Amino acid sequence: MQEGGLDLEHKDEDGQTAVHAAASEGEVKVLEYLHAHGASLTRPDEDGDTPVHFACSNGQLEAAKWLVAHGASLVARNAAGYAPLTASDCLRLPLTAIRGMRRGTRRSI
Repeated sequence: MQEGGLDLEHKDEDGQTAVHAAASEGEVKVLEYLHAHGASLTRPDEDGDTPVHFACSNGQLEAAKWLVAHGASLVARNAAGYAPLTASDCLRLPLTAIRGMRRGTRRSI
C-alpha cells in the first residue's frame, strides 16, 4: 500500500513493518492511520511475531486492546510457539482486561 509515495507495508531487515513499530511503542493513533490506509495489522515478522506480540511484550495495553478489537489474535503463535498472552508484560495485565481481549470485545476494557 502506497500513501503519498511511502510504502506502508515496507519491511525492515527483520520483516517488521510500521505497524510493528507503532504497536511496540503504543502509538494507537498511528495504528489507526495505518489501518485506515490499508496496512495489515496481523502480518508476522521473520520470527512470526505479529504486531500484537510486540504490543504485549512491551506492555502496551491500549495498543494490544486496539489491535485485538480490529482482528488481531492473542493466541496466534510465533515461530518459537509463543502467543502474545505468553509475553511477560501481558501476563501482568489485569485479569478482566485479558478476559475481554480474549473474547474479542470491541468495548473498552
